[in-house]
Amino acid sequence: MKTKPQNSGKPWTLRDMQMLKDDVKRHTPTRMIAMHLKRTVDAIYAKASELHLSLKTSTRLTHATSMAHGTRTTRW
Repeated sequence: MKTKPQNSGKPWTLRDMQMLKDDVKRHTPTRMIAMHLKRTVDAIYAKASELHLSLKTSTRLTHATSMAHGTRTTRW
């Protein structure tokens, strides 16, 4: 049985929202943002949408990350 993240169901603070914005600007993967903010990935997507933030990363960044992990998910 999975346990819920620590902040699951709690209201977002101004600090949480600023941290989300900062992580999005740095192109931090969504799962890492969720771990950082102790929230679910779905909560990160919902709040990002509410704040009009795009969680899409560039193809180049995705390729660099996948190559670092030994998997290739993009077409080149």
